[in-house]
Amino acid sequence: MKEQPVKIAVTATGAKAQQPYPKRSSTREYTYMSLNISGRHLEITPAIREYVLNKMARISRHFDNVIDTQVVLSVEKLEHTAEVTMRLRGKDIHCEAKDENLYAAIDLLADKIDRQVIKYKTKVQNHAHEPVKRQLEATE
Repeated sequence: MKEQPVKIAVTATGAKAQQPYPKRSSTREYTYMSLNISGRHLEITPAIREYVLNKMARISRHFDNVIDTQVVLSVEKLEHTAEVTMRLRGKDIHCEAKDENLYAAIDLLADKIDRQVIKYKTKVQNHAHEPVKRQLEATE
């Protein structure tokens, strides 16, 4: 059975709101990220879903231009695998983490994807500089 993607609203402080269209107040600013969680040979319980939601909310603190996020949790024998594919403007980021414990694999995944998003954000910010035409005029 295919589940509908969850749209979570993340406040500036990192707390999430469950409403699809939260009321805007003057003190909070919301960003939306479409998050789809699925499992292979594994049932996604509400506790696992909540844990993944909390970990993925960290990413929107660093970068708010996330278009879509797909998380796939799987188990093979005694090895738990967590994968994420995150679509950003101009780039897709894929990350995978394996561990004996599912929650540890989700933690590793959150750390890896967080580092990759920060790296992408710094690259985007560093390339926003003066055009070459203006640089040549300044040196002459």
